[in-house]
Order: sequence, then C-alpha cells, then structure tokens
Amino acid sequence: MKIFSLRTIYIGLLSLVLAACGGGHESPYEAYSAVLTGGEVVPAVASNGSGSAVATVDLDRRTLLATVVVTGVAATEVHLHIARVGTVAPPAFAFSNVPGSAVWTLSIPLTEPQLNALWRGDFAIDVHSAAAPNGEIRGQLLDYFPSFEQVDILARARQQSPLVEEQLRQLRDIEEEEDDWRFGGVGLTVGF
Repeated sequence: MKIFSLRTIYIGLLSLVLAACGGGHESPYEAYSAVLTGGEVVPAVASNGSGSAVATVDLDRRTLLATVVVTGVAATEVHLHIARVGTVAPPAFAFSNVPGSAVWTLSIPLTEPQLNALWRGDFAIDVHSAAAPNGEIRGQLLDYFPSFEQVDILARARQQSPLVEEQLRQLRDIEEEEDDWRFGGVGLTVGF
C-alpha cells in the first residue's frame, strides 16, 4: 500500500513538472488534408484536373477552416459533402471562390454530429465544372497532416485570403506541438 502511494505521488509530481515545462501543452487544432482527382468522383470521371485541400479544426471553438486550390479545372462550384468514401450525398456546405483565383475557402461552425463525421473520415470535397456539373474532381478529407507540397500550395495562396493565413498559423501550432514525433525534430518551415 505504501509503495502504491509513493508511486502515485511521484507520478503526480512528474506530471506537474512536465506541465510547468510546457510538456502539458496540447494544440487545440487538428489538421486534415485531401488530394482531389477525377478517379474519386462517384462515378469516376476522366479529368486532367487536380486539387489540394487542407482543413484545420479549432476544437475549442468547433470551427472548420478549409482551403481548396484547383489546377487544370475551371471550377464553377466547390462543396463539402458529408459522405463516406464511394458514396454520393447532397452538398452540406459551399466554398467561396477568392475572386480571380483557383482558391476556394470555407469557414463553418461544426455540430457534434458533423465533428464525429469528420473524425470518421466522412467529409468529401467535390469540385464542379461546366464540363462535369456533377463533379469533376473529389477527395476525402482525412486526418492527415498536409504534405510539404500541400503546405507550400497553401503558403502561396496566403496573400489571397485571411482565412488561409489563419490556417497556416494553426498548422504552425500543430507542428510545434508534434514535430518531435511527427517529423523527427526537423520542423516544418515550408512557406511559414
């Protein structure tokens, strides 16, 4: 019994020391990403277009920020669907186009069921065009930190929208918290 009490005290003290040194800090943000292709559309579409999607979630405020940058597609609409891989669902939210660019942004509050759907991987982004009004490229938004290439695409779009700048700030916060185990201490500096 005494050994258990001493262990409990030591563990408690160690927790306090780690918290005082910053070891208890957890980023309030999560990052998601997707690569959009014609092969992901249901049914698949032959398209030379592609897209990069990055989303961040502020867990404290329950808000999702998302940016899609398209290439090779004259996008007419971009939607976020609550849909599982390989399924079709009506659009849940519409992205706004940054005028004169291939950048589309979205900022929305999330309900508990929507947050759960995101965590399950049930958020899909669909890009529509005049050539493919039902969707030309699509990607499933998954719990993956964006690749270096995706962060670079986002960084190049930062001047076009304050939302993109906020996403980069949130990604920096996540990366600072997790770089020791995610990137081996190298740190993510592309475009920051």
